[in-house]
Amino acid sequence: MLSPELEACLGDDEVRILVAVGQGCVDMESIHVVTGIPIHCVERKLGALIEIGFITEGSDGYKIGGIIAMQAPPLQDKDFHRSTREGAAKREKRVLVVDDEPDIRLLIRMVLERHGYVVLEASNGQKALDVLESQGKGGVTCVITDYLMPHMNGLQLCDELRKHPEVQYTIFLMTAYLDRASFDATRCFDEKFMKPLDFGELVSRLASHVA
Repeated sequence: MLSPELEACLGDDEVRILVAVGQGCVDMESIHVVTGIPIHCVERKLGALIEIGFITEGSDGYKIGGIIAMQAPPLQDKDFHRSTREGAAKREKRVLVVDDEPDIRLLIRMVLERHGYVVLEASNGQKALDVLESQGKGGVTCVITDYLMPHMNGLQLCDELRKHPEVQYTIFLMTAYLDRASFDATRCFDEKFMKPLDFGELVSRLASHVA
């Protein structure tokens, strides 16, 4: 069910949960029984997999999300690493993903790297500023940030970056915590996405901003 490349990028528990759901486990208890993963860990990891679109939850329980079925044919390792290096050297397609959930950052990085982007990570807005400073002017083209994070949230990060118009960042927001009115009213960002993410839309909009 899972490509070797996907298995390599996910943790063991995430792979076991995906396999269990693919084999027909539709509730948290059955996933716990089949995988042996503690129930509180199943709940947390399921939440991350649902948020990123790998698993969906409906009235009839959990199912494998469309992003799994839509995976492109896996690249060979040598081609994968070469495409990443060429992306950095030729196109400077560097993207910073900012989210306090490491599982979410991992899954977004996995998807974007398959499309030739070089992905950096930060766990909150303040650390994102540190990463951007270390990369220098023009080192990062796009910042994709969560909204709700400790120390500095996504809106505060966006406002801080807009104070320096000499460096033009494309900034995307992703959130599950804003109501629709607040989401629509937020103006700082170039693009906005409600979670769970639609990866096809994310990649398409990113390509339109990052030449």
